[in-house]
Amino acid sequence: MQHLTLKATTTTVDQELGHFTALASAWTADRERDVIARDGFNDTIAAWQRSGKSMPLLFEHSSTVAGAIDPASMRADDQGLVVGGQVDRSTAEGRQVWRTIKAGTAGFSIGFMAQSRPRADGGRELYDIDLLEISATSKPMHPATRALAWKSAANGRRDVDMIWIVGPDGEPALVPADAPLPWEDGPERKAVPLPIRVARFEC
Repeated sequence: MQHLTLKATTTTVDQELGHFTALASAWTADRERDVIARDGFNDTIAAWQRSGKSMPLLFEHSSTVAGAIDPASMRADDQGLVVGGQVDRSTAEGRQVWRTIKAGTAGFSIGFMAQSRPRADGGRELYDIDLLEISATSKPMHPATRALAWKSAANGRRDVDMIWIVGPDGEPALVPADAPLPWEDGPERKAVPLPIRVARFEC
């Protein structure tokens, strides 16, 4: 009888999906005191959704593509422009972007052309915006931009924005900002003085 000895091998499965949701632009004034009209993104969102193309996610407004934005995910809500996309983690820049998203330190900025008019208190109001790209950046023009959520594994969403609430017993609890309250006669949510962004990781 002959025996065949097989050499044992180990395979590492990458469960990181690279999907994220972000606030790419906000309605409040940015660092140059510019604001965006509430309907300023409407036409460009519709145009991108009709195009059948993905919008590039760039690295620090360079020509290096770090991923893609899905136009179907783009929407204007009460905060500003919300987008969803996927990071290309096959590149060094993409891996860096993904690390900052998971750490809650990523900022975002938009590349665009727009019509504008001066504001009475300084800066401009931007309207009729033509979005060209969105960048992941460490130096966003608007400090409110951030990753809202990211998905690491096929079965798990990782919420990034968290808030403190005070329970019926007076004890504080840290919960996702959009989570339902854990009790029926829920207490008033109380925000801490500074925004808290917590990225949760599974070991």
